[in-house]
Amino acid sequence: MRVKIGDEFFLTDGNLKETSAKLSTHGHYSIDAIDDCYFPDRELKFKVTLFPGVTKGERFEWLVEKAVELGVTKFVPLFAKRCIVSSISQNKLNRWGKIAISAMLQCGGCQTPTIEGPISLDQVPIVSTGIRGFVLHPISFLDGRLGKKSYSIERFSPKTLPEFFEQIPSEIWIASGPEGGFIEDELVMFHEKGWEVSHLGNRIFRAETSPIVAISKLMG
Repeated sequence: MRVKIGDEFFLTDGNLKETSAKLSTHGHYSIDAIDDCYFPDRELKFKVTLFPGVTKGERFEWLVEKAVELGVTKFVPLFAKRCIVSSISQNKLNRWGKIAISAMLQCGGCQTPTIEGPISLDQVPIVSTGIRGFVLHPISFLDGRLGKKSYSIERFSPKTLPEFFEQIPSEIWIASGPEGGFIEDELVMFHEKGWEVSHLGNRIFRAETSPIVAISKLMG
């Protein structure tokens, strides 16, 4: 979109504040602020960090774009056992970053999203005080109703995300698997680090779709 002389638009500092401005000219192009900076009410009431299993092709790009539109401000790509992709170049990280910022601006966001370098499962952080961490896994895989390996459903006591909350915490971590999901040892590792196993109901979603569904449920 091209801005013309006299057009009004919004500027953000990427740290929750914005102001309205107008393009003018006094010999050279200049931007004149119209209002004082203010805090618009368009961001989530809680901070969401997404730990998505790295997927192949354009699926991860789609996930980044849509998650930012919903208000995710931080991504930590995960390399899990079933990841088809085994490495991520700096160029790819830069591209994801540009996609994230473009999505933020398009949907009127004012919190700059960040994409960190990928980590392995053993580098997943321990859930600390004030944070709730959730690892997404289909309930059908946990109770064996699809004929796949039946994980011990009692071991993880999985619930849907809304069932965990009487009140949404100030910060939430969401981990989602790659194509094929997490293996049982990985779920155990998350569980030992304070993460809670959650599912999204009886339907099974694609790797890039499940985080979007989860965030939508949290938004109410």
